[in-house]
Amino acid sequence: MTNKPSPKAEKIMAYMIANKTSTVAEVAKATGTSYGYAHKIITSLGTAEAVFGAMEEAKSTEKKPQAANQRQVGGAHYKDLSIEPWDAMAAWMTRDEFVGYLKGNIIKYLAREKNDNDLAKAGHYMQKLLEVG
Repeated sequence: MTNKPSPKAEKIMAYMIANKTSTVAEVAKATGTSYGYAHKIITSLGTAEAVFGAMEEAKSTEKKPQAANQRQVGGAHYKDLSIEPWDAMAAWMTRDEFVGYLKGNIIKYLAREKNDNDLAKAGHYMQKLLEVG
């Protein structure tokens, strides 16, 4: 299961995207976070070079927009990012890991099924899974 990053983590990630060569100290100062927290977020993403390499690879290998990427269930919080989290995951994970992530989210939303939104989210992940093949 995935959780939405905290606002502080999103701020750090956004700063890193705009300032790819920044040091941890520069990121912490610019985002108003502690050095330790900035370091934790940055290292959890991998090296900045790996993060940006994966993002660029995901952007460059995108042949055509996929239908699942053209919509979002439950708001626009991922659509507003420079790269959607599942596109970054697809670049960072093996194909089997990514398929497992998609299947896990389908199971989560089907098991939870508290409302129609959960069923729509499960369907959205199913659509992405079918596109991945």
